[in-house]
Amino acid sequence: MFVKTWRVSRIMKQAEAGNSTSLRLSDPVLFAIVAIFVIIDIILLSLWFNINPLGEGIEQIRTSERARFVWEHCTSPGGEHWLYSLYVYKGLVLVLGVYLAYDTRRVHLVSLNDSRYIGMSVYNTVIACILVFALSFIPNPGLHYALASASI
Repeated sequence: MFVKTWRVSRIMKQAEAGNSTSLRLSDPVLFAIVAIFVIIDIILLSLWFNINPLGEGIEQIRTSERARFVWEHCTSPGGEHWLYSLYVYKGLVLVLGVYLAYDTRRVHLVSLNDSRYIGMSVYNTVIACILVFALSFIPNPGLHYALASASI
């Protein structure tokens, strides 16, 4: 989505500059850019899971006469640092997407008319990521589970 918006932005900037040469951004070039993003994700996640592998974490929430309530979750030593690095990386990608959607908001060509829909989906993704990021710091496991279940 970002790569396609980037292509529309490049075409529009070249048209505004008055360049008569055609801009060649073929599909294989766009696929290569998407592959670079996927490779970065694979590298970050592989480093995380090889350096600090995930393990099972069990926390006792409360105990009654007949039952013991526990919260099982995945945990990793130093996992917060890896998670924050992913937040920063994906945040930068989203900021790029917001900029590109803003840059292409006035494109009215029939062949490129989906840039508005791309912009709306980028804006919705940014709002959802901000909400998820804010809700990920809830310390109460029961409330955390309830909000995660309700959002599905």
